[in-house]
Amino acid sequence: MYYFAYGSNMNKELMLKRAPDSRFYGKGVLKDYSLGFTIYEEGRWSGGGCADVIYRPGEEVWGLAYTVSPSDAEKLDLAEGEPYRRINKTIEMDGGERIEAFLYEVIDKMPHRNPSVQYLNIFKRAAEKHQFPEAYKNFLGAIKTID
Repeated sequence: MYYFAYGSNMNKELMLKRAPDSRFYGKGVLKDYSLGFTIYEEGRWSGGGCADVIYRPGEEVWGLAYTVSPSDAEKLDLAEGEPYRRINKTIEMDGGERIEAFLYEVIDKMPHRNPSVQYLNIFKRAAEKHQFPEAYKNFLGAIKTID
């Protein structure tokens, strides 16, 4: 099965800690969604907002696809926690291939809350390392943080 990471699980070490059997598949894009920060959890990521996908036609969320085992999917469920639920979406991979992958979205979305620098830097590093489009890197660079 495929999993699409658009947030902290784009960090290789964190992903392997949470899902040790996972294997990187490639970069891809979720069409008609935008990246938001619609959940706040005390003590998680220095008190900033946590990532979510929000349905918005014409927008895009870039991320990384992994192959995961069923047991790794369960571990990811536990790591993401109660505020999130799994959804299945079509991801367009960099070479044009389309895959069906699961990802997480926030169940009860709150108003936008700026993320922490530490958290947002995970996104920026992944965008640089995996050569996300310049427009998406610029979008990430324009996100305000709490610190």
